[in-house]
Amino acid sequence: MKKYVISSCLSIFCFITAVGQNWYNQSSNPGEDFNAIHFPDSCIGYAFGTAGVISKTYNRGSRWETKNLTLDVEIDDGMFVSLQQGFITGKYNPSGNGFFCKTSNGANTWDIIDTTSFSNRLRALYFVNASTGWLVGNDEYIVKTTNGGVSWTTQIVSGGPGMHLRSVFFFDSNNGWAVGNNGSIVATTDGGNNWIPQTSNTNEKLYGVYFLSSLVGWVVGNGDIVLRTYNGGNTWNTITSTGIGEDLRGVNFVNESTGWVAGKGDVIAMTTDTGNTWATQSTGTGEDLFGIHMLSASLGWVCGSGGVVSYYGNGEPPVADFTTNTSVCLGAMNTFTDNSAKNPTNWFWNFGDGNTSTNQDDTHSYLAEGIYDAYLVVSNGTGCTDTMYQTIYVSGADPVANFTASPTTVCTGEPVSFTDITSSLPSVWDWDFGDGNNSNLQNPTHQYMIAGTYSITLIATNGCNNDTEVKVSHIKVNDGPVANFSEDSPTCLGEQTSFTDLTTGTIGTWSWEFGDGTTSPLQDPVHTYATDGNYQVILTVSGSGCSTADTQNVAIELPPTADFSFNTACVGNALQFTDQTTGGGLVNWDWDFGDGNISVLKDPTNTYSNAGSFDVQLVVTDNKGCVDSITQKVTVTGPTASFTNTIACIGDSTDFTDASTGDISTWSWDFGDASPLDNSKSPTHLYAGSGNYSVALTVSDTGGCSHTVTNTVVVTNNIPVADFQISDAVTCSGSSISFYDSSLYTSGWSWDFGDGSTSASQFPTHSYSSSGNFDVALIASNGCGSDTLTKTSAVKINQSPIANFDYSTSDFTVTFTDLSTNAATWLWDYGDGNIASLQNPEYTYSAEGIYSVKLTVTASNGCKNASSQSITLFAIGIEDVHRVDKIQLYPNPSSGVVNLKLENKSTEKLRYTIYNSLGQKILIEEEISSLGNIIQLDLSSLPEGIYYFKLEKNKELVIKKLAILNKF
Repeated sequence: MKKYVISSCLSIFCFITAVGQNWYNQSSNPGEDFNAIHFPDSCIGYAFGTAGVISKTYNRGSRWETKNLTLDVEIDDGMFVSLQQGFITGKYNPSGNGFFCKTSNGANTWDIIDTTSFSNRLRALYFVNASTGWLVGNDEYIVKTTNGGVSWTTQIVSGGPGMHLRSVFFFDSNNGWAVGNNGSIVATTDGGNNWIPQTSNTNEKLYGVYFLSSLVGWVVGNGDIVLRTYNGGNTWNTITSTGIGEDLRGVNFVNESTGWVAGKGDVIAMTTDTGNTWATQSTGTGEDLFGIHMLSASLGWVCGSGGVVSYYGNGEPPVADFTTNTSVCLGAMNTFTDNSAKNPTNWFWNFGDGNTSTNQDDTHSYLAEGIYDAYLVVSNGTGCTDTMYQTIYVSGADPVANFTASPTTVCTGEPVSFTDITSSLPSVWDWDFGDGNNSNLQNPTHQYMIAGTYSITLIATNGCNNDTEVKVSHIKVNDGPVANFSEDSPTCLGEQTSFTDLTTGTIGTWSWEFGDGTTSPLQDPVHTYATDGNYQVILTVSGSGCSTADTQNVAIELPPTADFSFNTACVGNALQFTDQTTGGGLVNWDWDFGDGNISVLKDPTNTYSNAGSFDVQLVVTDNKGCVDSITQKVTVTGPTASFTNTIACIGDSTDFTDASTGDISTWSWDFGDASPLDNSKSPTHLYAGSGNYSVALTVSDTGGCSHTVTNTVVVTNNIPVADFQISDAVTCSGSSISFYDSSLYTSGWSWDFGDGSTSASQFPTHSYSSSGNFDVALIASNGCGSDTLTKTSAVKINQSPIANFDYSTSDFTVTFTDLSTNAATWLWDYGDGNIASLQNPEYTYSAEGIYSVKLTVTASNGCKNASSQSITLFAIGIEDVHRVDKIQLYPNPSSGVVNLKLENKSTEKLRYTIYNSLGQKILIEEEISSLGNIIQLDLSSLPEGIYYFKLEKNKELVIKKLAILNKF
């Protein structure tokens, strides 16, 4: 049997007393927020919301049915210009931009679904007829159509602030207004050819606009603000607060006196004096209200969060409902009982066989076997009707159950179709498929998941009786694979899409169809699509004589195309980079400016500190994870300003000489004395008075880059006064002495140190090589003249001693011989932590090694000097040692293999020892033989370092320094 009504869901009703009329809560239960509501007549209406939600009513909202849009969108606004023709707009989530849809049959289907024509997010619409309408959205985006949405023209606001627009209203095809963020109101009087900003005197977000004529209108927004105009918006005035204290979202007036506003916090305010005073009302739902539509002073609706819809009127239309026996035997009397709600006053029954009734409850007997659609229409004083249908099955005899199945031999997971062929119009079917599963459909389909043989039972029932048909071992199920797969969609165009087989069961072959005409027999293939789009991919697997398929959709996304622009690049100036990437939904911008600087801003700036060519890379990523990059070469140029000038004395001209570098095309001199700028390359300037002047030179090159340098120029009328001090007037020869200028009015210095040496520095240093008394002279100068100061015997230099010594060794005992001149005292540092003050000491070391010995001598005048030598000591154990340099080691440095060349061919045994730089033995070769005068030694096992090579023959030895560099 069938039981149905004209809408698909039941309603929840709640009566709330308010000022004047009554508000009735009509929940349509969509689970989403409603953003707009519109009724093209007093009974038929539509509510629009997030997630593509659309609800429709035929009886003022007492009952709603779902007309949801199967599109990933958020519907922000919608309206109908007739009972059948309507429009919706809002945000298309995949791109973040706007969308537009049009229906011509009451939202059953959509003639136009446009998700690509708009470059910005859309928020509101208004149509004055079936052809002409406007859409508005973010960043003051406005588009117009004159052909019902087939094509769109972008309209521009002249001098607008560029704010997001949130609502639009047209009184006729010429006069319209749009409102939005920061108190933005824009208006047109010529159908949008020219949009002009209007002054709202508020910075609040504005959400609703409504006009009764081309002159009288209202605007509402955040902060309980209501604006009113009597001259088309040339002036807007804030009228008395509604008293709601909440942000307002919608406004609707039915005449110049009577109107309503609705907003957050489940509040409504009504005025009957053009808005001067307001009476608050409530739906009682506690939900925020976003949309309002009033057809008259006694009829209207609001909608809001949670899918709430509330109706304003004198009473609610009825909701049809009835009970009856939907399966009867021919000639039996059937009772029809009204169960309608909301106080119907009129009833009309149609029993589907040509017979009708106006009774509230009635009985009826059918005279012929058949299937009849019976319905009840109810109405009351609201003028709206509601209808409910039920299907009546009338049987003329007992049923004879029977059915067919196809196919009867299948693989696991393969569907079997069962077809009822029972006689005498059964209305109830009870199927038992033999595997624990059942169905009450007339013609069901079933899949067996386990191999085996199954018996099928059908019990068919009509209004007269029932009958059972059993077919034993009717279905044979073979074990086969169950196709399934996964893929890494969404994939960006140009990337490989990986497919992974997830099939269960025994598999012999795989056959993939990728939806673009290409195939693959692999188990886990990868595929690269040539174009973006949605592809239907089919995997067919075969095994054990069975074959099954799985079909899935694969989305291939078009990646963005990275691009950017930049202006002239100058050293030291902020260079603006502008992203010009095409493709929507961008979420990341990664910039590398080629000079070590990076940015994640969309349109960044970068300041280059040096001239040159830089590879700038932009990598963009969209909200699908698709990536693209572009690299452009940025050439940074720019001059470097520089100049010199002569010393300036008052009354004399100062010469300025340009020393700038770069392809200079213009010069601009600011002499710091308020005189006109000079554009000469190397000008001359006469200052009128003395003082310190900041002189700025700005140079520009042929590429439009510029640079400025500022120097201080001193202009004086004073002759210098020379003076100076000395750090050490008495010191030793070879010591450094500092000279400090303390002259007045000086810009140039010339020193004479008395020993033939000179300097032009302001604060020089000097060391004397010989003893004696020396005169020091300073000539201080500026542009006006010079002054000389000579200090006689200003420096006394004492003669320093000269340290020097020799030594001899016997085993670990070393005898030191002083060879110094002009020494009065001696201080020896033996390099092992011990010291001595004798002139010619003898010292015995405790271990072999290399020691740095330092002798410091002091003259009677206190001057000092030092000398150091390295001494190498070995535990030789040979009584009579002769130092001979009759061998060569090469190459030296060596990578490890060393040639030992003897002056004469030796027939005697040789012995060599290797010491490290600390004098420690690390390698001893007891005996080596020479067949000639060259012996090759492999020392590659030694790490890099400095070594000492000792060669012994009889009582002779020789020591050589050897460097091992393994990477040599």
